[in-house]
Amino acid sequence: FPGLLFGIALTYTVLGSVVVHWIGKDLAILSWQGERYGGHFRAELRRVHDQGETVAALRSHDAELTRLQSRFEDLKLNKWKGMILKKKLGWFDRIYDPFKSVLFVCVLMPFFIKGEVSLGTVKQCEMALSRITASLSFFIHEYKQLASYRAQVDRLYDFRCCGLAFMKDKQAGKPPGTSESADVPDAQADRELHQVLERGAPSITRELAEVLELKRATLSLPSGETLLDVDFRVTRGTSILLCGAEGSGKSTLLRALAGIWPFVRLTEPPSMALTLDDCILIPQKPKLPAPMTIRQALTFPKAPENFSDELISDVLLKVRLPELLLLDLDEPLDVNGALSGGQFQKLMVAHCLLAKPAFILLDESMAHLSRENQLHLY
Repeated sequence: FPGLLFGIALTYTVLGSVVVHWIGKDLAILSWQGERYGGHFRAELRRVHDQGETVAALRSHDAELTRLQSRFEDLKLNKWKGMILKKKLGWFDRIYDPFKSVLFVCVLMPFFIKGEVSLGTVKQCEMALSRITASLSFFIHEYKQLASYRAQVDRLYDFRCCGLAFMKDKQAGKPPGTSESADVPDAQADRELHQVLERGAPSITRELAEVLELKRATLSLPSGETLLDVDFRVTRGTSILLCGAEGSGKSTLLRALAGIWPFVRLTEPPSMALTLDDCILIPQKPKLPAPMTIRQALTFPKAPENFSDELISDVLLKVRLPELLLLDLDEPLDVNGALSGGQFQKLMVAHCLLAKPAFILLDESMAHLSRENQLHLY
């Protein structure tokens, strides 16, 4: 009799554990993905905040907004799936505990009807069985926390695998990320992440600006202090070198010419608003979104499908970047860190050659290049 009751309690707990795992088996995966998507979204927000000048200079607002919306949609969908699973687990938990009392009473009631046990013994057995199942039901009641713990351990394990793979490649003299052990689930998920940049920014066919001007304008600092009084006009096809001491306002003037400096008082409004086709400003320290393929970096924020492979190859050869042609142009990577300072500056020049704007404003954008390369690119 006691062994039968204990066997029933153990069987009930095991069946409950199997059912709760069948319901919430994807909860650990969703928790892991939630950490990853949340990290990607926060990193994207931070990058856009820190690189606001680059976003404004390249006029990539639409493409950046599309990236942020895609990151947020991934996070929202993952959170929604997790909420549904947790609600199902909550429903099962609400059914599991009350049902065991009914089950135990139904099991003990025949013995009471036959007169083999008293009502007090029935209640004592019921309480004992309830405590036994409560002790054995730790997995059921703590399943959500265990799933979250497993997701965190998996992320730490993936991080450890990446670190070991990096050290292995470094000791072997290979480029980082080429060993098989570096192919962890997080990196694989990044490769499978849909590339929202393929849509690019909407293009509008219009004539290019023939004049870049600031008519009797006053440039101020954010504090309100007047920095420069400018009356500037340059026609398309003209090359101008802007010189001055540090802090004299050269970068501010270039930002104002590009139309991205808000602290400008204009006596006369500009004849037409500048677009990406009219003017491109390459700031001193530009940064592009990551992960991004080399093909997307060359055409950002426009869609890479608008440019043929032959045109991209020709531009890379013109700026003396033949080594990039040996790589996979469609492999996602962080171009800001994977390329050297000189390679990245050449890449931005190649971007300008593909975009073909009416005016290009370079704010010390070739400082990392040798004099020979500077003269070649100019």
